[in-house]
Amino acid sequence: GSSYKVDGYTFEGTDHEPAYMIVLFTIDPEWLNQYWSEMYFDLCDVIRHEMEHMTQSGWNLKDSKYIESDIKQRDLINSGSMKPYKYLLLPKEIDANLQGMAFRARKQRRSFIEVINQYLDRLEFVEEERQEILDVWRKRSKHHQASGTQHFPRERWRCFPISRVCSPAVLWRHPAHT
Repeated sequence: GSSYKVDGYTFEGTDHEPAYMIVLFTIDPEWLNQYWSEMYFDLCDVIRHEMEHMTQSGWNLKDSKYIESDIKQRDLINSGSMKPYKYLLLPKEIDANLQGMAFRARKQRRSFIEVINQYLDRLEFVEEERQEILDVWRKRSKHHQASGTQHFPRERWRCFPISRVCSPAVLWRHPAHT
């Protein structure tokens, strides 16, 4: 397994219990000094991601952000009945991932799409799965930009075959970085 892992969980709350989030970092103690900076940006990303979940339903619901429960789809993914990449296509996860990564990009002063690519590069998806994730996320990001409901960087997303560089996967880059 990996010597560095980050995860988060949100309990949305009930009429009798407030919402809360849990953020978990797993790291080999020998790696700790070389990961301090990365941990900071991961923490920013995960907390913003989980805050988005807190506004989608439950105790801290913002009506404009309400998304109905997707627990059945999550259960199918966790049981292996649906492919793991589908998790990133759940409506609640799309907005949470976009919010977390947009915040991280601002904190790191990097392009939004560069942060998205870095995240997706760590996951083991085939080209078609990665492409589907990027297509759905791009569409959702453009929807938010058009409606003014979210503040994602106004970047144009373009597709380039990465085979020119290192593999047959598809790379998405901001035009300024091509």
